[in-house]
Parts: sequence; C-alpha cells; structure tokens
Amino acid sequence: MNEFDSPNYAEYSYDVKSEGKVKLLRMTAIAGYIAFVLAYFLICYATRMIPVFAIAPILTWILIFFTWSYVKYDYYFEFKTGMLELGRITGGKKGRKRQPKLTIHAKDAEFIGPYSEYQEKAKEADVIYDFSASQGSENRIIILFNNKGKRAAAIFEGTAKIANLLVSFCPNAHDIKGKAFHG
Repeated sequence: MNEFDSPNYAEYSYDVKSEGKVKLLRMTAIAGYIAFVLAYFLICYATRMIPVFAIAPILTWILIFFTWSYVKYDYYFEFKTGMLELGRITGGKKGRKRQPKLTIHAKDAEFIGPYSEYQEKAKEADVIYDFSASQGSENRIIILFNNKGKRAAAIFEGTAKIANLLVSFCPNAHDIKGKAFHG
C-alpha cells in the first residue's frame, strides 16, 4: 500500500491563469525577449558584423529556455498525515519539480472555510499567501493560521476530498464539508 491508497491523503495541481501579476510578468518577459533581439541587432549593426546576427534565434531560444519557467508555473497542494503543503511546480529540463512554499498543520489552523463566503477573513491576516488559479475562482479555500508569530492566511484551490479531510482534522473548519469544489 502506498500513500495514494491512504484515505488521509490528497493532492491536486492546477495551472495558474494568465491574469493580474502573472500576466504582467509574462508580458514583461516577452518584451524583454524582443528588447534582447533588438539590442543584439543594433550591436551587430554598429560593429559591422551583421552576419553574426544569424545566431540570434539560437540565443533567443536559450534565453527563453532558461527564463520562461519563472513566469509559467503551476500550483499544487499535498495533504498527508495532517500536514498541508502548498507550493509551486515548475517545468524543468528533467521533468516537473515541486518547490514547497508553505506547510500548515491542519490541527493548528484558527479558521478554515470557503473563500467566496469568508473573504473578509483575509483582511484579519498580516500575511496572505495566495495560491489561487484565478482571482475569480469560486473553488478557493482560506486557512487562517499562525506563521512565525504572525497571523497568516493561505488561499488555494480546493477539492471535495481536501475539504472533507480538513473538516476531519481541524475543529475550526466551517462550511466546507460537502461543498462542490474541483472534483
């Protein structure tokens, strides 16, 4: 038996939609690629080495290969043994790599509920960790907890299974059991 067969295990990964800050970062990266090609052309033209400009597509591809993963990523959550891990997944040369950003012990959470109904709870937090796929998503869950002495809130996309697990592990979970989240 492995962890996927456990009734107390859930994981989910999802794409981040191109809106808001993410869209701005992606557009800035594309503008940077265009600026690189123009600057490279001007340098080649000014030095009278125009045939060297022929390697511009290769240099641009190398630049995109090493930098695009900073603006194109997915989020994930993994729940096992009462711990909720939230993080980012980036596509690498050797496959997709998980980068955990936050770990929350579900039992110690002050409040858990659907974000669409409890948006005002986010204003009570000193720090907000937003792992949402989209700002307009109705399937988000908010968790209030203490992180290094500060009151923090984590917002992430929920599934029906994680909602049921959070209710069973945390006595402060409100209105999420039986909700139709993703899946």
